[in-house]
Parts: sequence; C-alpha cells; structure tokens
Amino acid sequence: MNVTRIPSSKVYELMAASKTEKKVGNKTIEVPTLTTLAEELVRFSDNKYGYNQNGNETMMNTSTNQTEVVGSNTQGQYSASTANEDTIDGTAAKYTGPMTADEIAKKYAKGDDVSDEEYCFMIKGIGLANVDAARCERFKVLEELNISTILAKHNIQLNSDEELNISVDCQNKVTVSGLNDTVKLQKIQDALNNEGFQLNSVYQTSSETYKKLSPTAFVISYSLGDVEQYLNKQTNGTISLTDLDLQDGKIVGLTPELDRLLNKDKNAYDILNSEEDFQADRMKYKMTSVLAYIKANGTENLPQMNSTFTYKNGKLTCVEQPDLVKQYPQTMSNAEYQQQATLEMNDPAGYWAAESANKK
Repeated sequence: MNVTRIPSSKVYELMAASKTEKKVGNKTIEVPTLTTLAEELVRFSDNKYGYNQNGNETMMNTSTNQTEVVGSNTQGQYSASTANEDTIDGTAAKYTGPMTADEIAKKYAKGDDVSDEEYCFMIKGIGLANVDAARCERFKVLEELNISTILAKHNIQLNSDEELNISVDCQNKVTVSGLNDTVKLQKIQDALNNEGFQLNSVYQTSSETYKKLSPTAFVISYSLGDVEQYLNKQTNGTISLTDLDLQDGKIVGLTPELDRLLNKDKNAYDILNSEEDFQADRMKYKMTSVLAYIKANGTENLPQMNSTFTYKNGKLTCVEQPDLVKQYPQTMSNAEYQQQATLEMNDPAGYWAAESANKK
C-alpha cells in the first residue's frame, strides 16, 4: 500500500499509537485521531507545511506525494529532517567535495548556504541530532544578521558599549530596553516590531530555559497568547478569553461566525484540504486546551513565558529564567510526557478535571 505520511517528523514522534487510514483524493493517508493531529499542530508546527534545509517553506502535495517549495524563510528549518533514509543516502552519495561532514556542519551553523548533496552528506556523517544542533546555531546566526540589516536599514547605529535588553511575549510583541536614550529605544523597538516570531523561535531552540521547562507550561503559555491574539483580531477586542466557557466539548460565548468556524465537526479530509478548516481546527484545540486548563487550575497561576535576550555588537544572547524553570520544571521522562500528551489530546477537559481532582 502506498501511504502518504503527513510531512512532520514531530507528529510521528509524539502521536498516539492508534492511527486511522483515510482516503484523500486518490491517495490513502495514515493519520492520527483528529485531536492528536490538532495537538501536534499546536505543539510544533503545521503538519501540512515544513521547511527544507535552506529554509524554504514547503507544502505536501498529496496528489503527487511530493513536497513543493511555496515560500522562503531565511532562518532555516529547526526541527528534525523529514527526508526519508533512501533519499538522504542517494543524495549524500553524490557529494564529491573536499570538506568533511564536520566542516560542512560548521559552515552551515555559521549561516552559509550548503547544497543538497552537502546537507545529506552532513546528516550521514554526524547524525540528525548534531545536524539539529547546527541548525539551531544557524537559526540564531541568521537572526543576528537579520537584526543588523534591519537596524542599518533604519539608520540605527549601536556603539560597541551599548547593550539592548529584548523581551518577546507569547503574542510576539517585542519590547526593548537598556539605553538611556528613550527616542532611540523606541525607534529600535519599532524597527524590530515584526521580529517577535523569529526571536521566540530562536529562544525555543537556543535557551537552556526552554530545554528544562515543563512542556505543559510552554504549550499553555503560547496557546494562551495565540488565543488572546486571535480573539482580539477576530472580534475587534469585543470578546476575550474570560468571556468564554467550555461546555460538553463546545466553546460557549463566541460570535455566531466564530461558533460556526470553531465548533463545527470536521473530518481529516476537511482539515487537510481546506485552509479555513485547517486553521480553525488548530485554533479550536488551542482554545479548548486553555479553557480546560483554566477551568481546572484557575486564572491566578497561568504560565506566562517571555523570550529574553541581550543584544550587543551584533550578537544575541539568551537570558535564562531559572525562576520560571523552578516554578514549572520538567519532571517527566519523554515517555511519560508522551503518555500525558496523548491523554490530554483526546479529552482536554476530562484530563485537566482529573488532574485538578488529584491535587485535592
């Protein structure tokens, strides 16, 4: 049987054991339950989309079972490669250059472009874990270059002794401090206004805080930011999270249009083939998870996570947050977390209600 797998290694890393085969056009695809699929969209990235090694955005064409470039991203991909082993072996075998895999990795980490042959040769030589480490460093280096370019474009010069403090919240809002010149600070903050998503991504891939933080706290904090931003945009600020409730798996308190989008039943075909349903299902799960968490834990102690950096002489440095880690530590093994994630995926309200009862 020719099975087209959804192109995200992370989906298959954490998805529930049971899968369902669905007919999509003339192809059969193997998918998890819808709630599992939605959770993976929240936790990592669109399972329908991805990035190749040079950072170009790709989308799976289910009719041809091929990934196609649909855009570009100068940052480069930061999750594990989704190429199959035969493709990697075949492409790596074509490399005849003088560099070793380690040398290619250093070149790649510095932000330089590498060919497909070099990239696959690097994977074969140093393994995916080390490639991911190089990719994370590349991600940070390219963002450093991007910030330098943005500042230059806005005619902003920083002296060698000037250091910026940069903070990015869960809604990708950038705040800059650290200089006595408030006019210059505001100019810098305005210039970096669109860099919130990239900076958050750099923090997630480079900081020790992120590695040690409870995945639950991370997911809830970012889902909270996304939900608030979505509601503000869709309702012009007339509805916030505190206006909503979760009843029998339905989100109550929405406008009629959002009720239609978020509460209607969807199947796997709808999600994979309708952009509106795809995005709505993603937001529904985020909103459901946050509302279920609030219902079980209250609003007093919601996880709040900002990405924090210093920027000096063109270099970004992550500012670690030990107090946040202490409050929400990673206390489970990967296997235990996968089990928790599966339970929460299938019934967010039931899971958090049970967790709340166990604490009493």
